Parts: sequence; C-alpha cells; structure tokens
Amino acid sequence: MFEFYDERLGGPVGLLKVTDARANFAEILKSEKKLVITRHGRPTKILVDYDEYLALLEKAGGKNANWEKSKEKAVA
Repeated sequence: MFEFYDERLGGPVGLLKVTDARANFAEILKSEKKLVITRHGRPTKILVDYDEYLALLEKAGGKNANWEKSKEKAVA
C-alpha cells in the first residue's frame, strides 16, 4: 500500500488497488487509516471512519451531517 498526505482529509491516506482491498477487506475494516481505493489507477472510493465522515460533512456544511438526528426525526 502506498501512503500520501492529504491536507483536505487531515493527514496520511493509504492508496490501495480494488483487488487488494477486496482480498484484505476484513483487515482494512480493522484499520484506523483513511484509504483511497483505486481502479485502473484512478481513485474510485474512499474509506474513512464513520464519525470522521460526519465531521467532514459538517465541516463542509453538508445537509444531514448528523445521521442520528435525521434518524430520530424520521422515527418520530
């Protein structure tokens, strides 16, 4: 796995081919690293911790940044 620094994601990010990600998915889920998954050398997906994803959404001003609050409204 190749690693690089991404200022937008706030730190080091791993770069992984989709075939390697598929073969090591259980281990990847245990990892604390942010990962960019590539297909044919192009980024296709990013894997980050859920809480970190919510923080990034909130920072970007995204709607429904807090899924738990959205879920509570839907149930009520």
